[in-house]
Amino acid sequence: MKTAAIALLTIFLICTSQAKADDALEIENAFRQYVEAAVHSDGKAAADMFSESAVDYWSRMLKDARTLSRIELEKRPVYQLFNIILIRKRIEDDSGIAEIDGRTWLQYSYSNGWNSVKALTAFYENRDVYELAPEITGESAELKTKDHGAILPSGLPFIREHGLWKIDGKRQFDQLEKNIKAKIKHSGMSKTAFIDSMYNVLFGHSIPDRLWHIKEK
Repeated sequence: MKTAAIALLTIFLICTSQAKADDALEIENAFRQYVEAAVHSDGKAAADMFSESAVDYWSRMLKDARTLSRIELEKRPVYQLFNIILIRKRIEDDSGIAEIDGRTWLQYSYSNGWNSVKALTAFYENRDVYELAPEITGESAELKTKDHGAILPSGLPFIREHGLWKIDGKRQFDQLEKNIKAKIKHSGMSKTAFIDSMYNVLFGHSIPDRLWHIKEK
């Protein structure tokens, strides 16, 4: 009886270990497909790598960009505030995107090379140097990257949806929000001043006052 129990436990551990190895490989492949799509401006393929929570997030940001007053906007968390300002800037450049949904926004933004393309291109060009190290807990995971054996501090969260591993939008945006808040605290700047400095890096000037307000139709 004891021998049978040990045998069953051994089989269970082997199967669990194999399943984790399979999941790790799927996550690594999903990330590589995402990087490939982003670097080559394949918006649809890049957008397909994100979870439903990411789609929902961007749908909310697009709605808020159309409806929030400056007073309401300034009450939003930092990362949300910055994204709403960016969406308003993109709508100015192309009014056709004003009524799109979150998934279409992801497709559009990756097709236009707006999303962390420099960092993703650096990884893509040096992909043989980096080692991917997924850390899996149940239906969620965090993909860490090793550079010459040293784990880099930032990781990319994943979640299993409908049997497939996707980039976990909610956890990703929560982490980005936390990181930006820490940077603001370290800088000693106000929230709006820090947001303005981020915008300046992208566009070479401060946020135009009109982007703080709802666009008149």
